[in-house]
Amino acid sequence: MVMSPGTYIRKRREAQGLSIDDVAGIVGTVPHLDRLGRVEWLCLLEADKVPITADVVACLAKAFPFDGAVLHALTEIHAGEDRSPPQLCRICACSDRLPCRDDILGLCTLIAPDLCNACPVDEPGEGAQPVGDEGDTAPEPDHSQGMAA
Repeated sequence: MVMSPGTYIRKRREAQGLSIDDVAGIVGTVPHLDRLGRVEWLCLLEADKVPITADVVACLAKAFPFDGAVLHALTEIHAGEDRSPPQLCRICACSDRLPCRDDILGLCTLIAPDLCNACPVDEPGEGAQPVGDEGDTAPEPDHSQGMAA
């Protein structure tokens, strides 16, 4: 399933460690909305109930990094255009054009079609699997026998 534009914005915001209230304190709106109004507007934006215009993109770019080309592609797909979706990490929404980590460890990279190496696997059985013969692994021992309840 293709990520919606609002979900992309939310994941990029969260990847920067920002709450909606944090962003509401950074951005301004025209016409002017008070902080509570900006929080409500951002919630609607992330729920895909407010259109993402060029003004919205410029406003949000002041608060946290995101890839405008990715956002544009997701907006077109969400509007019904038939095009290939960008490859994004399902957790932080980073891409090859905008990696989520650029520190002494280096840039992140996608290790699966929808997961980068900087994000933890969020559910058992998901994420990249070791390369090799998957059938050759021994089952995990069951340590639950004999344990006190």
